[in-house]
Amino acid sequence: KLNNVRMLVAKVAEGDKVLTEVFSKDRTHAQLVQRSEHVVRVLMEQELLTVDNRQLIWDASEMNDADIKTELLKALIGAASSMNQADREFFIGKVEQVQLPDMIDRHIQLVTEICTTIKKDKASGEFFEQVIGSGLQLLWKVAMESGSACELRIIDRAASGFAAIVEEQDMTTMLEFIDKLVEC
Repeated sequence: KLNNVRMLVAKVAEGDKVLTEVFSKDRTHAQLVQRSEHVVRVLMEQELLTVDNRQLIWDASEMNDADIKTELLKALIGAASSMNQADREFFIGKVEQVQLPDMIDRHIQLVTEICTTIKKDKASGEFFEQVIGSGLQLLWKVAMESGSACELRIIDRAASGFAAIVEEQDMTTMLEFIDKLVEC
């Protein structure tokens, strides 16, 4: 039954009309975005998000509306475990572009969730290291180099996120990531 619902959601959303209605700057509302996590998750599971879809979703987070930004980031955090490689790289890349004074704790939480929900397998080893490395580098930058550019709670969240990601790794991988960061 759940698979039928997922297939139906994916079929309805495939034509981009649903995403445009939910995330376009001239139409969106915080309550719509708040209820979008399931649709976004299903599209990610079915690998139906295009580059334009990802950009449309991210653009909604850049509106001058704190509620929409928060709800959108919460939806992405909830859907992070369903992200494929392109989704993960795109959203980490977008968070990397956020200026430190504009960063909120949900940005840090998104990066942490993207990195801690990757299922490591032999086929995705390189991708795994690339995404984890990008996430760790961003969190390290926020935690260690942001100075007064970020609020203390953002710095604390970045340090906690960094620890959570590193903690998920085996000892060899953990040491490799730490060595790479020390070199930077």
